[in-house]
Amino acid sequence: FKPVTQEMVSDLETIIDSLEEEFTMPQVFVLPGGTPASSAIDMARTIIRTAERRVVALAQAGGLTNELILNYMNRLGVLLFVLARYHDRELPIERATGERS
Repeated sequence: FKPVTQEMVSDLETIIDSLEEEFTMPQVFVLPGGTPASSAIDMARTIIRTAERRVVALAQAGGLTNELILNYMNRLGVLLFVLARYHDRELPIERATGERS
């Protein structure tokens, strides 16, 4: 394993930015799981957010030796959110948000 570096965090931010340039993020609350692909990505994001909370607890206990791990975990969670929305970008907004006509 390699230690997390600022370059790794920056790479995630670059990917997030490039995805966000390709489509407009919804401006409303989105229900996860609009498609099978986005469902899997949303599940992965849930796991990453759980791991992120554990890293925060480790940091609070004084056991984290590399603070960039927190930044990386956070950016990875954001990337997964954006990636799931990217996969749902063609869905009608009603399906993505659960709104009913």
